[in-house]
Amino acid sequence: MNPIQRFTLTLPRHAFGPRQVARAGEMWRLFQEVAVLASMGVGWPPSRYRAQGTGFVVGAMTVLHHRELMLDEEILARTWVHDFRRGTLTRRSAELRVGDVLVAEAIQSWVHVKEQDGDLVPARASNDLIAAFPPHPDPGPVVRLPHWESTQTDSIPDFDFELWHGWMDPLGHANHPAYIDWCDEALCRALASAGHDPTSLVAVGEQVRWREAAVARDRLVVRTRIQGRSDSGVVFLHELLNQRHGRTHATAVTIRRLVNDSNGQKLALALGVDEY
Repeated sequence: MNPIQRFTLTLPRHAFGPRQVARAGEMWRLFQEVAVLASMGVGWPPSRYRAQGTGFVVGAMTVLHHRELMLDEEILARTWVHDFRRGTLTRRSAELRVGDVLVAEAIQSWVHVKEQDGDLVPARASNDLIAAFPPHPDPGPVVRLPHWESTQTDSIPDFDFELWHGWMDPLGHANHPAYIDWCDEALCRALASAGHDPTSLVAVGEQVRWREAAVARDRLVVRTRIQGRSDSGVVFLHELLNQRHGRTHATAVTIRRLVNDSNGQKLALALGVDEY
């Protein structure tokens, strides 16, 4: 069995904003689609997980964007498994290319879960499932965010909202790419409030680690502060907190710049950061 699977994909029109480039959250949805197709390709479609009362949830994910994806571009995806530890934890790499040009790459950490008393809890996968995902013998390096330097900490206004029932995914909670949408919305609102075009925001990289699922009617607040700077953009730290019980659903690091802003200087100035 070839450990590398390949797919040809396109994103639908609604995944693109006014500049006709794909939103970062939509790229995360595309990486999720690649993982689902890879599972289906080895005989594990969603219906098989559903019949067994099992599935996978994302525990952490890192994405690097090498360039923006334009409307109507055909995507060539490659994906492979790094490992499957204790039959419960598995890491998957994926690359998205247009022709020979690398557009984005990701590392996903998945946790195998089962239903127990109405909740999803970590559980060892069946031998058949483990055998279906053989690790690549030479998976290559793990995708990591660029190095950054810490700077003075500046906060941007909190963004709070209530989750819709219509946002819930097949497992009954908010799907993981939505967290990127929420982090970017907080930044876009800050830019718009400062009199700048929020659609000029460009994704460089993201990393999210999850602690607790968010479900319909939860009221969340995205608390964001500028954490540092890299050679390619401003580094933001986001905490996604539940306003009812105060616990953290996830923490995220995003690196962003503006169009025609190679190192994030223009974004920092737009947000009122004088020392960058």
